[in-house]
Amino acid sequence: MDERRRQRRRDARAAGPFDAALNALLTEPDLATRVGVALATPLTAGATGGLGLLLLAVIFGGAAVGWTFCGISALLALGLGALELGLRRGHNEATRAPWRLNLALGTLALLAFGLTVRALPLPLPFALALGVVVALLAAGSGLWAGARVAREIHALGRARRADWHAQIRASRLTRRMLGYRAYRQLRRDGALPVDSTIHPGRRYLVPIRTTPSGARILVMDGERPIGGLCLRPRQPLPDPEEALTHILAIRTDERAWLERANFFPQDRALTPQARGLAPGRPGNYER
Repeated sequence: MDERRRQRRRDARAAGPFDAALNALLTEPDLATRVGVALATPLTAGATGGLGLLLLAVIFGGAAVGWTFCGISALLALGLGALELGLRRGHNEATRAPWRLNLALGTLALLAFGLTVRALPLPLPFALALGVVVALLAAGSGLWAGARVAREIHALGRARRADWHAQIRASRLTRRMLGYRAYRQLRRDGALPVDSTIHPGRRYLVPIRTTPSGARILVMDGERPIGGLCLRPRQPLPDPEEALTHILAIRTDERAWLERANFFPQDRALTPQARGLAPGRPGNYER
């Protein structure tokens, strides 16, 4: 355990600031939510307010200040996002982030109001009314975009946690059904050889990793590969559970399992990545 911790610390020191920030975004849902909301809210408010300013400038004349407003909002969004990443290790940053965001959104609304009043050659009451409308549209669109981004990121986080829990449950089930030694071999070697019950001398190398086209199970005649089998369950399963289903099917009813599987003689030349025995891009044959 101490060696693993030391290795993680060495990897963290070797990684650059960009890699560290990216890893934090991928592993911390709360940080990803704050950064996403900090980017989406000012950008959407700036796009809405800038479009409104451009439209009013075209209709009523005056300086086209919409692009300036969009540029200011983009810079503000990038600054807020960078600030959230820079302060990700600070205490109470999760409670301070909404205050910073509301301050930025209020600044954009006041800026949109002031630019509308100054840029339009209209009587003051009409200019004030249009300024209020543009400011409300910018602030409302920014709040809506921030809430939408937060919901989407939370949904992705829940799906990722559900997949992680499914992998844990599948790993525990596979270990309980196969036994500790067989499960350890499956994890260590990436595949578990299963002896055939109807063909003497034949073994099936069942991988724990699956490819997008399904588990590519190598058929071994002694020590010589003679092809591969591809068979997918009707519903997607976690990798350990899918490997368990193939192992149990071979041991209980191998003939019915073979009838449903597709046999590919060329799979005897599949790369370890394509068979799921090693990480990497699958689908290539050895030349």
